[in-house]
Amino acid sequence: MAETVRRIAPAPFWAHVAPFAAFGLISYLGDHGWAAWGIGAVVAVALAWRWQPWRSDPATWAHVAPFALWITLMMSVTEASAANYTTRTVLCAALWISARPWRWYNCPHWDRWPWAVVVGVGMWVVWVGLESDWARSAWPALSEWYERYAVGPFPSGWGKLRPSLESYPYLPQQTGWIHWSIHMLGTSVVIATIEEFFWRGFLYRWLCAPRFTDVPLTHRDVPMMWAVAVLFGLEHTEWVAGIVTGWAYALLLQKTGNIWMPVVAHAITNFLLGIYVLRTDSWWFW
Repeated sequence: MAETVRRIAPAPFWAHVAPFAAFGLISYLGDHGWAAWGIGAVVAVALAWRWQPWRSDPATWAHVAPFALWITLMMSVTEASAANYTTRTVLCAALWISARPWRWYNCPHWDRWPWAVVVGVGMWVVWVGLESDWARSAWPALSEWYERYAVGPFPSGWGKLRPSLESYPYLPQQTGWIHWSIHMLGTSVVIATIEEFFWRGFLYRWLCAPRFTDVPLTHRDVPMMWAVAVLFGLEHTEWVAGIVTGWAYALLLQKTGNIWMPVVAHAITNFLLGIYVLRTDSWWFW
């Protein structure tokens, strides 16, 4: 008698994000208290176990879950702190490693790394350029216009200058250099990698075709590129720079056909931004 193979029905996309959304919502409604976190965790585990998206659709789960966890942990705390960022970095890195999204990609093509370096440095210039001390002195009106209308939570920050920072939770003098180093690792390696696998590796291709792993990395769909670039930009306070950066990373991926090149570029941008913040006290970028 032939052995019966139990087939697992594909999980809908919402099943991949529902556990994280449930935890974040319950935590928010419960004012971020320990009881709310506990209830949210129980509900999240129950939903995840019900659908088991890592079994029915491992590629989608591997790309979505680490990013969803990062956003959920970021939104489910009342205030930023070095300890929270360290926890987020460690948990999301562990989930990314266990999910192994790199299984669906070729190894890095290091002969193409110069393109990644150029894009990474260029996007750092885009990010800090008009808010640098040099730009403020050279083009004060343009710099102020940029800060008012291209920076800030959109749309609530429209027309406003950045609020002054009286204190900042990630100052190495306050957190110690261990936490600061983990923060650098988190922003330069962990979130840069997680975001590229989600935005460029998954979401862009998923918008092009339901079975996203069948879409070549070199595939170009301009409307979908704009859609993802805009969403990527609105994720950041510097949303205009974010849109430009998202577009540049997408072009880099399509030119090289290797997911690791935008990962390297994103890591370079974030690393340079961290060094710039430390040297100039421009903590609003971090």
